Amino acid sequence: MPLVAKESRCSSSSVPPPPAVSNSNWVRSGSGWEKFIALRENLNRHIKRLARDRLSNINNRNQEVESSQDQNKENESNRKKKSIDHHSCYIFLPRGGAKKTGFYFTIGEVLNRLDFSGAVHDHRRFNYVCRILEIITESWLFALSGLAQKNFFFILEESVTVVSETKLYVNRVKKILQDISKNLLKNPHFHVGSPKTWNKWLDLVKDWLQQLNTIDYTPTEIRVDSLQLMDLPPDCLNRIMSSLANAKDIVNFGLTCKYIHEISEYTLRWEKLCRFHFTQQQITSISPKFLDSDNKVNWKGVYSRLCHRHGNRELYNNVLNLCNHCNCIYWTDGGHPCSAEITPEFSTRQFSDVVVTQQNLTPEEFMKLWPTP
Repeated sequence: MPLVAKESRCSSSSVPPPPAVSNSNWVRSGSGWEKFIALRENLNRHIKRLARDRLSNINNRNQEVESSQDQNKENESNRKKKSIDHHSCYIFLPRGGAKKTGFYFTIGEVLNRLDFSGAVHDHRRFNYVCRILEIITESWLFALSGLAQKNFFFILEESVTVVSETKLYVNRVKKILQDISKNLLKNPHFHVGSPKTWNKWLDLVKDWLQQLNTIDYTPTEIRVDSLQLMDLPPDCLNRIMSSLANAKDIVNFGLTCKYIHEISEYTLRWEKLCRFHFTQQQITSISPKFLDSDNKVNWKGVYSRLCHRHGNRELYNNVLNLCNHCNCIYWTDGGHPCSAEITPEFSTRQFSDVVVTQQNLTPEEFMKLWPTP
């Protein structure tokens, strides 16, 4: 039998190892470019969501109430294990509009592609998502398609779960659920879908409202020798109160005791709030009516009148952005695979007059990008 020598080029030592894929690298998938770690997390979330849907279908066929409650506990434990890092979510808008390209996104696809159900688990995105839910409730709820309804109420379910666990933003989510309950009962003949489907959503909203009403606020035990809020000097309390941008929070904070009420009445604080939320022209038109005997402006009264007339400006820590170069919508801290970074030709050409910028989208501006019902 002939002896076949092992070639050096086929030796295992000379075969280069496969290139390692970093978690921060962009990889191409069926829906576009995604980060490797986000692609893996999206797959895990999709599998968990399918598992939850299958378990919920089993519970619907089960007539025993006790078994359904046990299954809900298992679903809640699964949600706690869910990852909160939902950063690589974006949508490329077609240039030229839907009439020229023949391609557009519906609101149901947008809610799914931008992962609003995962965004509620990030406290920096929670208020932004809540404002979008309020806009949909006011003007879009009656015309939502079946997919949009499913995604919309799934986001609501995740919001109620977050509120129940953190005990934050309870009143805001409760107000959204109350408005949804009113709109579900109003003009039922103009709703998209069968009455059975809308009654199902109405029962879910009632259950979520009951869940929020039963939240127990148990005060923590305070040690006798521990430092309390009233032990802080006025400068520290003033600094804490200056971080509150909402006037209702400042007023409610001042109602706790007389000492904090005096700090909440500082004139400079209310003047800063007026100049932050309103323009100089709006302030000038109101301030002469709030002069006292010493010709000093009552800035708290000015703020109250301007807020009643023009409304308050809401702030968001994390918003959706629109890239002017590739026309992509993405979260601020998530980034996107911009063609200016991926395309090699972009760096070789002379683009001295091209500047890649981004536009922060308010919830109202974001909703105007999609076809209205």
